[in-house]
Amino acid sequence: LTEGMGSPLYDQSGFLSWHSREHRVVRYDGRGFGLSDRDVTDFSLDARLRDLETVVDALGLTRFDLYAFSAGGPTGIAYAARHPERVSRLVLAATYAGLQTDPERQRMLADLVRFAGTRWETPMGRASFAEFLAPEANDVQRRILMHFLGVAADGPQILGFFRDTGAIDTSEEAGRIDVPTLVAASDSDSAIPLAHSRRLASLIRNARFEIIDGASHIGASGQDPRVMRLISD
Repeated sequence: LTEGMGSPLYDQSGFLSWHSREHRVVRYDGRGFGLSDRDVTDFSLDARLRDLETVVDALGLTRFDLYAFSAGGPTGIAYAARHPERVSRLVLAATYAGLQTDPERQRMLADLVRFAGTRWETPMGRASFAEFLAPEANDVQRRILMHFLGVAADGPQILGFFRDTGAIDTSEEAGRIDVPTLVAASDSDSAIPLAHSRRLASLIRNARFEIIDGASHIGASGQDPRVMRLISD
């Protein structure tokens, strides 16, 4: 495998090596992405939960810490709410409970996904998505991100994943979470506005809310050293 974790460019921030110093780290490709089956059409919350449940059961994990970021946040929220006996700690980084409270962002994301997803095989399509995720990236960083976006998924998966993402709302599940929870966010995140993470933290009982000043979306998702230290703590 020369892509993904097989590439020296994949984990330039050292996220995986940092967290695997003292922990067993399990990372899986979500449905339709990476080495998971590409020919899928169901990207609903229940389908995403079944995938996580299957990974946990296959590894024989009884109790573990769960880290979810960006568009994966709602899956982590729902899992922690539905399986409290399995989750010892929860980290939610650069994410949200649902986009229903922000119809303008829903429309913007839908327009972007329609444009990028139908042109995914072209540099223009992937560049528009890279700009959304990392407008602060320099030319080299943008090209690397565009490359990984291209090998991670095909246009139909991008369209299906974000179509169903817009319909997911885990606000109720967030209110049922009763495990130590860290919500990390940035005041400079171009993809997930700070208000979404602030609202998420307010929904979870006794959640710790940390703002990482000036971090990008990718940085706030876990690549920024400040976030890595917060997660370790």
